[in-house]
Amino acid sequence: MKPEFADDTYFKRREMTTEEWLKVLDTLYCRLFIHEWRKRFVDPNISDGEQWALEIHLTGGRKRTYYGRNAYPPLWRELKNVFRPFFKEAGIKF
Repeated sequence: MKPEFADDTYFKRREMTTEEWLKVLDTLYCRLFIHEWRKRFVDPNISDGEQWALEIHLTGGRKRTYYGRNAYPPLWRELKNVFRPFFKEAGIKF
């Protein structure tokens, strides 16, 4: 069974302003060094737990995808803080 938030119809959609997007990109690449992350973070010793994914769509059809299962990249808490205002605006608690 998919959680409610996994269904795209649950989300309120809005485009980020250019200023918001540039701030997010600056934080991701200049402070969190996302371009140095591995694409997968998996702890094979835990069979049931949390899964996550981050997909970034860039210009020219380029896309960056990162995901994990019971393992997280460095600065995970800081990454969550980048997106916290957007989740809050959409009414999503995490």
